[in-house]
Amino acid sequence: MKLTPNWNGRIIFDIEKQDNFRYKNRESKEFKRGYQIEIQQNDLNKFEVYYPNSILNQIKLFNEYEDYIKSDSSANTKTIFYEVDKNYAFENVINRDEIINSIKKDGNLLVKQIPNEEDQEDFTYTIKLICESDNRFYKYILDDIIKVHFNYGLHIESGYYFNLGKTSISKKVLKKIFSKSKYVLHKEHFMRHEITNEFIIVEFLKISENFSSDNHANWKQIENNFANGEFCPKKCNNLTFTHEIFFYNLEDKILDSYSKTEVIDTKDMRKEILHKINNIYS
Repeated sequence: MKLTPNWNGRIIFDIEKQDNFRYKNRESKEFKRGYQIEIQQNDLNKFEVYYPNSILNQIKLFNEYEDYIKSDSSANTKTIFYEVDKNYAFENVINRDEIINSIKKDGNLLVKQIPNEEDQEDFTYTIKLICESDNRFYKYILDDIIKVHFNYGLHIESGYYFNLGKTSISKKVLKKIFSKSKYVLHKEHFMRHEITNEFIIVEFLKISENFSSDNHANWKQIENNFANGEFCPKKCNNLTFTHEIFFYNLEDKILDSYSKTEVIDTKDMRKEILHKINNIYS
């Protein structure tokens, strides 16, 4: 089965993002956002996404200036036009220059509300970082859109499971490098497909041991749990991993929900990033 959506009309997605960092008994300021985006198909391969609030509201780099961004009703950066390929996978932004200019204008308005001069400089520098780097623009501005269209064009086989790291050249190189060390860096990269009565499920897991780990993980158990759809991020300690799971509606093959958990967990430190997307109207 080829994963290609039957897109019809406007779809509203509810987005949740959360970022926590703890070192020993100290915690940084929590980043937590909840917002909606509205995606509309305008032509066969042309879409638009509308942000009811400013696009800047979603970006963690502006966490310290959350109150200023929320209170600003004059922000203009709210709509992105983009193209998809024949399978509906994200391809490129149509109005990139317009978006960048709009972000700069919003930044010039918002910076005037920030009372501290040092914070003003930091805010202006962050705006510049995002606008002048393609990688940052895609990472901070387009992440939600790319995930909504992710996996389209993929051929789905129910019960399909694959260890993407088994023949990895990098894995062989790393094993050789660390073979004479007391530290053994173990990495795995898994993917699986599942088709139920309601959903098409695509799941990914990238996971590795940390240098500071005292004990080796039970990799066979981790792999078995993942292959059976029973991987639980909360039960993984002293590991670094990224776990993503996509649920597509079986009937129209449009994304129903998405969840991503990124964790770096050591004896003294834990960093956790959560990203969720839920289809609330289609």
